[in-house]
Amino acid sequence: MINKSRLTWIGLLVLVLAACIKDPGNYDYIDPTEAEPFSLTNWKDTQERFSTLERLQKTPTLSPGVNEEDYEYVWYLNGKISDTIARTLKLDVQLTQPNGDYKLIFRAQNRETGVCVYHTMGVTIESEFARGWYITKDENQVTDIDWINPEGELFSNVLASINGEGLKGKAHKTTFMGTGYNYDQHNPDGTVELVKGKRVLFVMSRSDMRVYNSDDLTLIRNFDEIFVSGSEVAKPQVVAHTATASFAVNNGRAYSLNVMNAVSYSKFGADKLGDYHLSDYVIPHLMGSMLAFDEQSSSFCTIKTAKTIQPFTYTPGHKHNPNNMNCDLLFMQDRSPELSVTNPGVALLKNRDKEEYYYAEISIIPFVGFNANLFSKYEVIPNTSELGKGKVFGAHLFSSALYFSLGDNVLKSFNTGNFSENSNVKTFPEGENISFIGHINDSEVKCLAVLTNTTDSWHLYCFEFIGQTADIDLNKCKHYSGKGHAASVFYMNTGVSYIN
Repeated sequence: MINKSRLTWIGLLVLVLAACIKDPGNYDYIDPTEAEPFSLTNWKDTQERFSTLERLQKTPTLSPGVNEEDYEYVWYLNGKISDTIARTLKLDVQLTQPNGDYKLIFRAQNRETGVCVYHTMGVTIESEFARGWYITKDENQVTDIDWINPEGELFSNVLASINGEGLKGKAHKTTFMGTGYNYDQHNPDGTVELVKGKRVLFVMSRSDMRVYNSDDLTLIRNFDEIFVSGSEVAKPQVVAHTATASFAVNNGRAYSLNVMNAVSYSKFGADKLGDYHLSDYVIPHLMGSMLAFDEQSSSFCTIKTAKTIQPFTYTPGHKHNPNNMNCDLLFMQDRSPELSVTNPGVALLKNRDKEEYYYAEISIIPFVGFNANLFSKYEVIPNTSELGKGKVFGAHLFSSALYFSLGDNVLKSFNTGNFSENSNVKTFPEGENISFIGHINDSEVKCLAVLTNTTDSWHLYCFEFIGQTADIDLNKCKHYSGKGHAASVFYMNTGVSYIN
């Protein structure tokens, strides 16, 4: 990179040139093509994508009779930062700029006349790993990621390939934090610098957790470096992200990280005070809080960046008391990243004293305000339903459908509007057991993703939905497979803020 430069003067120059073209004074006029002695190869009017660390190459071709030495050349990238990237006719540079959309600007200026020629095009810079499927899996008690690019090519064990090793233990899940992660980088010359605002992955096994740079999947922090004061036991359950804070649950204890603090070293603080043990399920709220469930008291609670967890108060007459419920939480999920009133979170609970199961809908307004009326709906699930016996669950994001499996090879669904049930949405091949169900709603990929495992391999099925319904088209399915046992999957795309 040569030097950084603002492009304001370019706009002023363009205005001056435009004024000359429109001025009907006493000038000699020539055809614009005569004043533009360049044609450009590898040039597109539409946005062109390049991967981080890929070489950006462009080759202008001079018109016959034009001397290359008569012109000065400059190439700019204008976007998150404005960089002068070359001063040669041919462009051949390695991209190191942050991910994002840029304008590539080429300027050639005649040394004698000062006349400039400009060409511009859109450029999107993204990590090689910025788009594709991330499957968190394990082989021989080692957790890793299998990555599938948008073209459908599978790259196995990418963490070990890049870093030399994966994580110890059985696979759990991976979450993505799209901005605001800071950390100390130790340079080869012995200096240490604070790297700010990185995009990172939190990869979790059941006995380890590590932070990786999402651009190149290099290791940033081991488990002991993720917390300010460390943690005696590595049993990661959750890492969830919001616009202003991130939260972690490890061995039942809650931790928080304020991502709005620009000088933060992005380490989770001390665990929240109190006598509690949180479950694996949480619902993060967009503006910096998280709904959780305390297994010890069988109570819902809210976690913010304060030192303690916040219980709910209850006023008789509301749907149901969220405290001391005498229930186990089987499943909980938000239906929308924004947690709107029309798309509440959902929860399934089981009575600890009898075979009775409950379906609850969680309203966003009391969740934020600690109001007693946490539930907008709380009803007993009919005893004819198998939903309560489910082992794997997933919610359709825009309807009343829940998908579930008993841990075998049969996908079932349950309508939370009328409590009807479909006992066989899809039967997968014998020997495959369902391990994950999720509604993927990305700008590039919209599908129901189902992971299954055999004794030594995983399978990912991506079913298209029928129209705007929760019904899947069994004839429109993409299938991928790899070695090991898969626990979770998500699809990554550019521009995503976070994936929980």
